[in-house]
Amino acid sequence: MTPKVSIIMPVYNTAEYLATALDTILLQTLSDIEVICIDDGSTDDSLSILQTYAMFDERVKIIQQENAGCGAARNRGIKEATGDFIIFLDSDDFFHPDMLQTMLETAEKENSDIVMCGHTIFDNTWEKDTAVCGIDPHYLKQAPIAPKDFPNDLFFCRGYLWEKLIKRSLIIDNDLMFTTDEVQSDLPFVYTAMALSEKISLLPDNFVHYRLNRSGQLTDKIQEKDHRFFVPWIRLYHHLKHYKLDNFINSYKTALFRELAWSLNDRDMDAKRQLLHYFNQDLPEEIKQLFGFGNNKAKISLIIPVYNGAEFLPECLDSTLNQTLKEIEIICVDDGSTDESLEILNQYAQKDSRIKVIHQENMGLPISRNNAIKLATGEYLQFLDADDYLEPDTCECLYLYSKIYSLDMLSFASLEFRNKDRIDFENLAHCVRWLPQKFTPVFTWNQIPNLLQYVTATAPLTIYRHQHLIDNDITWINKKITYEDIPFFTISLLKEARFGALSIKFYHKRVHENAITQNNARYFPDYCWIKEYTLDNIQKIIKNQQALSLYFYIFLKKTFHTFQDLDPDSKIKHAQLFYDFCFNLSKKYHLPLPRIIKEECYRFLNNNKKSHFKFDFYNLLANLKKKKYSITLISYQQAPYFLLNILGLPIISTTIKETTKDDKISYNVILKIFGLCIWKIKEIPQPKEVPLFQVFS
Repeated sequence: MTPKVSIIMPVYNTAEYLATALDTILLQTLSDIEVICIDDGSTDDSLSILQTYAMFDERVKIIQQENAGCGAARNRGIKEATGDFIIFLDSDDFFHPDMLQTMLETAEKENSDIVMCGHTIFDNTWEKDTAVCGIDPHYLKQAPIAPKDFPNDLFFCRGYLWEKLIKRSLIIDNDLMFTTDEVQSDLPFVYTAMALSEKISLLPDNFVHYRLNRSGQLTDKIQEKDHRFFVPWIRLYHHLKHYKLDNFINSYKTALFRELAWSLNDRDMDAKRQLLHYFNQDLPEEIKQLFGFGNNKAKISLIIPVYNGAEFLPECLDSTLNQTLKEIEIICVDDGSTDESLEILNQYAQKDSRIKVIHQENMGLPISRNNAIKLATGEYLQFLDADDYLEPDTCECLYLYSKIYSLDMLSFASLEFRNKDRIDFENLAHCVRWLPQKFTPVFTWNQIPNLLQYVTATAPLTIYRHQHLIDNDITWINKKITYEDIPFFTISLLKEARFGALSIKFYHKRVHENAITQNNARYFPDYCWIKEYTLDNIQKIIKNQQALSLYFYIFLKKTFHTFQDLDPDSKIKHAQLFYDFCFNLSKKYHLPLPRIIKEECYRFLNNNKKSHFKFDFYNLLANLKKKKYSITLISYQQAPYFLLNILGLPIISTTIKETTKDDKISYNVILKIFGLCIWKIKEIPQPKEVPLFQVFS
């Protein structure tokens, strides 16, 4: 009598788990089955265990062969199978007792060619289920499905074989066979069968317990062979072509990008970089063209403003021409150089047609980049400084990663080096250190609103999707100014950009005495102006007051740290500017200044400002209509000598004295005026005998 279901089980050195697998198969509520076990040259006790089970249950059939791999074993099982349906199970997993009966009844009821269920992950180390991998509810609601109705996303499931019950006639009539190596032969088989079927049933049940973290597991070996990651996908493509299933090519593209996204997210940075490289190296041109690769259209436009960079320019240009991604264009803007830069650019342009040269009077970085963008045709834009250089696979990895996750912006890391001795070092601000090892690959500003306080808005360390900039009318500020990358990056991010980040050091940044980053004192006025300009633009985009307040304080913090990094003479020189910037911004946005920023402002005030604060202080006392006062400062960790001097009052004593409950006079009024610390005022009954100031620290 023909069995309803044939279970095909390759066995290779799984003696420790084999009995559990066989027990959960033979004790299924569906008894009308045959179990075809192919011993693939096991060297442990697997064969003797199979023989024991075969002695006691005639449904168990044993086939012996020399070790030829899982694919060959399954092909042999197909030839021996006689059931109406076939399911391929692994000998180290185990199964729910109702699995086969439920799947078969569903297939017969819905007249399906394939029935799919979910699975749980059984951690062999902990000996328990640790995760559930069911079918997406979005597709369950539409079950059963007709593949012809899903031309763009038929391969919505993972390509696992052991959770699919397949009609045997579908396999035999189409001569479906497995490849005879160990590289994910499941995937092309499963997806081709799905594309050939007429109806697929889906179950919410997680019937299979997939065993993970056992020694010798095939999947462990596969993860070590990323250089063969794309082999099954290449085979699937050829299967679709062979069976004339071109209507599922969009499903193929979607599934490959989905698998890549999942795999990249599960690997460390070095492995991510390698896998991205294999995409460009291993996929045939015919397949790469499906994703926009393999044609002459520019994938990335590299934009390089040049001003008197002749000394470093050849190294920069060589690094762009040697990119492993060849579909790039290089737009160089000579910004009125007075050295040999323009001559060098023209020489390179004659050798490689991908280089375009613009010559203009000196207008500065922002306007130079805007002029280059007008000529750019690339899908993504990358900005490079003429004194720096790139790793050879920079464009290849950044472009593919951005495409996989549909990113509008992708930031990455740099390694800096001193020009005089070329010694490399890390700048923590440019290392994407905030990025965890395992992370969500796509961010938006409203998902992580404090993102800007971690990300450094440096022009060369982010690539931008060209169309995103066009759609949102985002350009560089039309002004000759430094720190222009802050508003460009920020506005682009806040325009609902899909943002990603990699901590891979693709960029090599040269540190020399003429670099802008080495001259913060000189450009500090630009920095303050740009911060206020950016915040004004943020206010136009963000209507949420809480979010606006967050960016207000982030920008104040960054400006404060920049001021702190100045040398003492520069601090004195820019103290008035820093003070005006902080207090004007606070007044404009009706937000109080943090205590530490007020302290820094007060520390560098000139005499005029002292008189101003003395006036405010006495006005405060007059408004309170009190004649004699003592002031106590609390919640402060250092005696504020500088502040008392600014008020124009002598420090008579710094005696520590605890305040009492009676010291609560006009607390809120004073706190609003002096946000530095909590001020409490009390009347002095005998002024000459009591210290004027008592500092409580």
